Amino acid sequence: MPRTIRILTIVFEPEIKGGQVRKFRGAIINKVGRECILFHNHLDDKEYNHRYPLIQYKRIRRHATIVCIEEGVDEIYRLFNQPDWRMKIGEDEVELRIKQLKVNKYTMNVWDKYFDYRIFNWMALNSKNYHLYNQLESLADKVKLLEGILIANMISFAKGVGWTIPHDKKIEVKIKQIVNKKVVNFRGALFTAFDIDFSTNVFLPENISLGKAASHGFGMIRRLKKNKPQQTIKK
Repeated sequence: MPRTIRILTIVFEPEIKGGQVRKFRGAIINKVGRECILFHNHLDDKEYNHRYPLIQYKRIRRHATIVCIEEGVDEIYRLFNQPDWRMKIGEDEVELRIKQLKVNKYTMNVWDKYFDYRIFNWMALNSKNYHLYNQLESLADKVKLLEGILIANMISFAKGVGWTIPHDKKIEVKIKQIVNKKVVNFRGALFTAFDIDFSTNVFLPENISLGKAASHGFGMIRRLKKNKPQQTIKK
């Protein structure tokens, strides 16, 4: 069944550096209090809530940004109710100010047509499928593996927002090109991250994230405009 979901995107001043998203996230959590689970997805100091994150922290066009999805839209009042928005992001003392705020509604459905996207800094590979990926010899087999992982990430997103995928419908993903592949540092560990162009029969909201560390802005989705020049594949 189709489901309509709400997404609130809040872009803040000032600008932050590329490596400060995690510190921005920590500053917001400290401001609202750790009892607000949707802001950090931890049940306690040891146990992590593995549901899809409904409050996500990002750097969009150099600005600190929070993307709130469904329940996260309702919970963000905990930040708005704070009388003081001064905080420390790493070593920088800042005072947040809202640069842009917009609410959108999206109908989640499996359609009869395809939509084109790019996913940035997608950490697709866990320890198990990392070894499987590297054992595969052909690019076609590697792409097929990544397509399956991306579908699984989309199903996780669907569950997280309460969208039930119809039994007679099937999510399809076709990777068009691997634009970039790099190693990123996350919490002191090194991971392979991909920038990938793909098409799917699901209309995905812009700026949501898929995959590992989605709450930290990894795996962010952007819609590709038609007739956009293709970039060279980096192997």
